Amino acid sequence: IVFIYDPRFCTTEADDPQNSILYFHPPWVSSSQKLALSGQLMGIVKFSSSVFSTPSVLALRSGKFAIRHFGSSTLCVGTDRNIPDSILQNRADTLYNILVTYHYNITEISDHKILCEQLNTVISSYLSLLLVSSNMFSTTAVLKFPKSGGNILLEAMQILESMQEKNKVLGGMLLHQNKIVVTQFGFELTKLIQLTNPFNNKIPAENVKGSFHLPLGTQLLYIFMDREQVLQIRKTATSLKQSVKKASKWRQKNKMADKLQDCPKK
Repeated sequence: IVFIYDPRFCTTEADDPQNSILYFHPPWVSSSQKLALSGQLMGIVKFSSSVFSTPSVLALRSGKFAIRHFGSSTLCVGTDRNIPDSILQNRADTLYNILVTYHYNITEISDHKILCEQLNTVISSYLSLLLVSSNMFSTTAVLKFPKSGGNILLEAMQILESMQEKNKVLGGMLLHQNKIVVTQFGFELTKLIQLTNPFNNKIPAENVKGSFHLPLGTQLLYIFMDREQVLQIRKTATSLKQSVKKASKWRQKNKMADKLQDCPKK
């Protein structure tokens, strides 16, 4: 079960409580069941937040739910009681991170109908993507190089370094068949991009609009990052640049040593 609740759309007694339920999955659940479940959970969350602290997981007789706040809305991800809390929280974090990375400003939409339509399109797309992804909670897939493939890795690092010489380029990552070759992003952002795989999957992220012409197969998508992520990318990029310089010097030394060995002795 996944649903999003927003109290902005139910502030007076005359308002329909159903308006606060912006999205609910599965869709075949009756309106009365949706309202009973969401009302019960949001009541507990509001009470706990005001008296104690905001709960991360709530356990009911029918199941357990992970709670995440998303703008003015609350994201709830539910499962059976026999599923460990760690798995439930991992699922909630994954969906939450996708939403705040690609659609952080979606809850700023004030029109109820448009907001519901947008959330339905967005979350439904990612739910189907997550369901077919068997390794959605595993470690990131990294491309393994043989010992003789060190030059390829160095060239990949040099490509990222050269891209950063261009104005306003913060960082990047290179993948081959959705396996990481080299990345300057943090673990969470790297894993999220690899999971959503926008290169092969048509995700509903907002495209950058411009009068320029993009090469075939190229996409420009908006993503949202916080200050810590930006600083981390800059730090990683600086570290990568230093590593490339050290590797280049090491290669030059080895080449010179090889030339000296090949020179005939007099």
